[in-house]
Amino acid sequence: MDIPFDILDHIFGFLITHPASLDACSEAHPVFSRMVEKYQYHHLTIDPVSSSFLTKLLSDNPRIANYVRVLRIEGELGRTFFSIRTVYLDWIAAILPLFPVLKCIVLSLGGMMSWKKDVPQGFRKAVEDCLRLPTLRELHIDRYIDDFPVSMLNNHANIDCFSLCGTPEVSELADTTYPQLKSLSITGFYVQHHHISFGPWAKPHITKLQSLQYDYSGDDTLLELLEICSDTLTTLDLTLGDAVDNQCESFVLPYFFKVLHFYRITC
Repeated sequence: MDIPFDILDHIFGFLITHPASLDACSEAHPVFSRMVEKYQYHHLTIDPVSSSFLTKLLSDNPRIANYVRVLRIEGELGRTFFSIRTVYLDWIAAILPLFPVLKCIVLSLGGMMSWKKDVPQGFRKAVEDCLRLPTLRELHIDRYIDDFPVSMLNNHANIDCFSLCGTPEVSELADTTYPQLKSLSITGFYVQHHHISFGPWAKPHITKLQSLQYDYSGDDTLLELLEICSDTLTTLDLTLGDAVDNQCESFVLPYFFKVLHFYRITC
């Protein structure tokens, strides 16, 4: 083979978002198969259907866990019996420590769940333990979860990207250090007509914020939050709903910011 391995590896790296191409490369040559493997498992999705397959895969090839950077956990669990949900999430809690270099975790559990009432303690603890990984940068909850403890991010300076579809639960601990988020998205809780004072938690986290997506819910600190990150914010997506009048909407215009490239305000 005339092409140096490092060049091939660089080429395969561009195919991370094209799994079919990676599969084809893997089948083209035995050498390619091992080289491509780390890119094939860069993004791994766990769901109830694939749980048996994944258990066998990690048992037969434990090295694969070292390749996973983006881990997505799925399941329409709000519609299942609690006992079935618990077995599935407890199994995930048991294998999460096998992934030592995660960069991103996406929870897509679905079914209007409550973090405290519907999610087993073992799974909650396993997710919180993952936040201690020095490689972890992103945590996303993209299906509605109620009372998610956003203060879980505190004391984990490695986290710089967080999104939540649901209602945040805010609490503070003594001796807290705050991660400086570059991207923050809080959506969905206006649907439940919650009025949550999110500002006190957000203020110390957003001094370097570059992207904000926010469903406003009557929090009177909105303009203060925007002013804190006005020097760094480049992307702003606000859903104001019925809680804000036209005067506030006109105030949140590009001249309020220094480097804003994109903004969208939905009333």
